[in-house]
Amino acid sequence: MPRLATLSKAAALACLAAIVVLSLVPGSERPHTGFSDFWENFAAYFICAALLAAKAPRWGRVMRIAAALCACSVILETLQNFIPGRVPDPADVVSNGLGALAGAVVATAIATALKPRA
Repeated sequence: MPRLATLSKAAALACLAAIVVLSLVPGSERPHTGFSDFWENFAAYFICAALLAAKAPRWGRVMRIAAALCACSVILETLQNFIPGRVPDPADVVSNGLGALAGAVVATAIATALKPRA
């Protein structure tokens, strides 16, 4: 199980790094999936939060993970003011926050349900 926790942490850090890079590249260089911005943002933050929450599933962590990712989202959206071809959008902060909260809650709920009972 420690190997799984290490793998989850590494994947979470890679996901977070990808979010930062993709949030700060110029608009002309940003890849698009074909989905709406809402779903792209929601999915990225959902996956990152789920990986972070899976490491140590405790309900108290859920809010800290979601809050930290929301703060990251606000900072990244604000920095887009200085990136050519990028425009900060409050709707992106909302979709990012919803994805972070949903990912943390789902991962914690699954881990709690699968946890062996003593």
